[in-house]
Amino acid sequence: MGCWKRYLLSRKVTNKARWAFENLLPPIVSDARWFNKILAYLTYGDLPFDLDFKERAPFMTQQEFVAAYEALGTGINRPYDSTRRQRKFLIDMTCGPHVLEVGCGDGQLALEIASRGFQVWGCDVCSHPLVVAQQRAAKVGICAKFVAADVTLLPWKDNFFDSVVTAHTLEHIINLSAAMAEVRRVAKRRIVIVVPCQRYKRYTIDYHLNFFPTEAQLRSQLGLANAHVRKIDGDWGIAADLHAESVSP
Repeated sequence: MGCWKRYLLSRKVTNKARWAFENLLPPIVSDARWFNKILAYLTYGDLPFDLDFKERAPFMTQQEFVAAYEALGTGINRPYDSTRRQRKFLIDMTCGPHVLEVGCGDGQLALEIASRGFQVWGCDVCSHPLVVAQQRAAKVGICAKFVAADVTLLPWKDNFFDSVVTAHTLEHIINLSAAMAEVRRVAKRRIVIVVPCQRYKRYTIDYHLNFFPTEAQLRSQLGLANAHVRKIDGDWGIAADLHAESVSP
């Protein structure tokens, strides 16, 4: 992928573009299938992007669901899914020593957290990026473990991790309540999250299944009524202490 396209796919740029489409274009254009089909082609080229993914995802098998992401994800090679300020928030709010990143991808954030001396695990439903993550960890001499796992069925005991961190992952989950129940189950002290601030549209150029347009909807859907919430580069940053569900900024 060329440098210019990697820049156009960066989180800051895509967030600004999304804001413009949602607020400056009339819905008859921004919500139209033809318009999003053009955007998808300009973004992904000939990669197999499914405009009807939102409608089909709840009826897919786990294998079909993972295959859809792997087919698209291995061809995008997006630079990072979080901005620098979002990663700083995630790292600063993480407490150790044992940390899990859910939806770790190629391990970039997990390795940044591990470099602070924490013992880090990462999990993802797609296996290809986990191989890359483990190779990156070995290359820089960081001890981190990466495993294939579904967030709705995590293979760890209750309260195993001091913190569970997840960035730009929960918007992709079919059963969000089950995912949050598992995150709560394995987290002992803190949950740290970044998700998009985005209103629902039937057609979008992403595979998002959950939408958090307002802070109230965010708190309600995640079940974190008293968490600390802030906007970071156009997305939501959430940190919740599991005892009081309130965290100082």
